[in-house]
Amino acid sequence: MIWMYVLLFAVAGAAFGYGVGAIRSGVTFIGTLIGLAAAPALGHWFEPIFIRTAAGSPMWQYILPPFSAFLVVFFLVMAIGFAARLPIFLHFKHNEDDVTREGFLRLDQAGGTFFGLLIGLVLFFTFGRLGYAGGTIAAATSSETDPSGLVKWAAGFRRSMEGTGFDRAFAALDKTPPTVYDVTEMLGILYENPKAHARLRDYPPYMKLADMTEFKDLAGDAAFQQLLSQKQGLTPVLENGKTQGLIGNSEITGELLKTDLTDLKKYLETGDSPIYGDEKYRIVGRWRVDANAVIRNAARLNENLTPDQFKKLRAGLTALLSKAQLIVYPDGRLIFSGGSSEAPAEPVAEAAVASSALDPALAARYGIRPGARPGGVAAAPPKPPANEPKLPKLELNGDGTWTASSGKFVVTSKQKGQETAVEASVDEKGRLLISFPQLKTPLVLVRTS
Repeated sequence: MIWMYVLLFAVAGAAFGYGVGAIRSGVTFIGTLIGLAAAPALGHWFEPIFIRTAAGSPMWQYILPPFSAFLVVFFLVMAIGFAARLPIFLHFKHNEDDVTREGFLRLDQAGGTFFGLLIGLVLFFTFGRLGYAGGTIAAATSSETDPSGLVKWAAGFRRSMEGTGFDRAFAALDKTPPTVYDVTEMLGILYENPKAHARLRDYPPYMKLADMTEFKDLAGDAAFQQLLSQKQGLTPVLENGKTQGLIGNSEITGELLKTDLTDLKKYLETGDSPIYGDEKYRIVGRWRVDANAVIRNAARLNENLTPDQFKKLRAGLTALLSKAQLIVYPDGRLIFSGGSSEAPAEPVAEAAVASSALDPALAARYGIRPGARPGGVAAAPPKPPANEPKLPKLELNGDGTWTASSGKFVVTSKQKGQETAVEASVDEKGRLLISFPQLKTPLVLVRTS
């Protein structure tokens, strides 16, 4: 495939030069060099045109403005070449004999063929370099099912270079920043392994982004997730309206540009981050309270509980802790959510009251007040035993901060305008233990990721 393009550009350039002559093709060659150098800068003038005409096709919006600028410069300088040749041609036509004029025309054609061949080769290496860069991205992030013909062509063009030596030649000419290829490699990993998408949510620098409304909407969009899981290619993802919204959000793109790509690559491959795997970041992550572990510890501290009392303790702590979650960000912030500070009603006591009361019809028949026992004594709710376990009043909703020191952590929570500092640690099983004064046993949390 690659050799076909070499031949095509060379033949087309030579034919062009042979037809227009040495003067016009020589000037056009200079215009080609100027146009290629000026295209990136002049392309910005054409962007407003293609924002509308190529709406929804970000790749064409990227390609067409500089290409249009190149064509304008190319044809403008070509026109200058035609104007420069005209007086010379008229001189030989009217002032020289046929032999001299014929010699000039043959020389003009030979020189034109040479300059035309140069133009063809320059354009081949220029567009080949762009195809090399674009094809590298397309080959890593797309498949043959991609609906864009441009993407499929670029990927095929890049693959055709393998083993020909042109890949090394274009790599030497390529001016694409290395960061672009690092990002492409990340996208390739995500494209080939859709299961790695979930890891991004828990990558420490991206935890803040994952909690933004834009990313939550994206994660909840079944159609978009289908695009990713079915590997439908780069084009549908880029042209998706929600993707365009993210690209246009300067706050999000600014955060993404701060990413350490080497660390992210290692994290995607292994699940461990070399940077955030440090001891001082062990607390960072998404956690949920292990209510069962807390209940077991609480039961050990209350060995004399009756079965009914243990049931009440379990029900109360489960209601208090089962939905509690903690998000610890790497920048020193944390958020508690889902914790209920109110104990549930005690169904046993309510049942006792209900069972001791008379049927309302019988009470009316015998003149007994509702809720009173026969004999006129009002039913009183049963008193809990002296050793009845009391549920702690624990508020697990709100934000706070954390600091690290010598493998230990200090968690400061802000609730109702008051700050409370407690100690925390991560044990050998990877569980987060927080010592709240209201609890006789540490609050046990496990990672949700």
